[in-house]
Amino acid sequence: MLRSVALGAGLVVLSSSATVLVAAQMYRMAPAATAPALAALYLLKVLVLGWVLLAVGAPGWLASRAFAVTVLAGLVLSTALFALLVRHVTAGMTDRPEPALSGADGGANRPLGGIPQIREATGGPHHHESETS
Repeated sequence: MLRSVALGAGLVVLSSSATVLVAAQMYRMAPAATAPALAALYLLKVLVLGWVLLAVGAPGWLASRAFAVTVLAGLVLSTALFALLVRHVTAGMTDRPEPALSGADGGANRPLGGIPQIREATGGPHHHESETS
């Protein structure tokens, strides 16, 4: 039974670690490619685990109930840890005050989320030139 628990915990740790490492590395290198990379990693994990289950099969010593309980408990624990990690990493992003926008309108035309508007050199965000003039 101890080997079954160790195998279940090891699989969860290996899978979760791969997810964290790929997410962190991809976010540093190419943030827009993070979600597709995680989707590809998920597909790879499903294919490898499926191949192991179908081609290799379970070893004779595997205590299936202990293995399943360990995997489920590990997944719940890793999900809780990931939630704390994400909260810690993003805390600095959400606690920042929005920059004050100055101007004639006193910031009344500030876009949602505090994202500054792009102002063109021709007169601001509301200036539109006709292409037919």
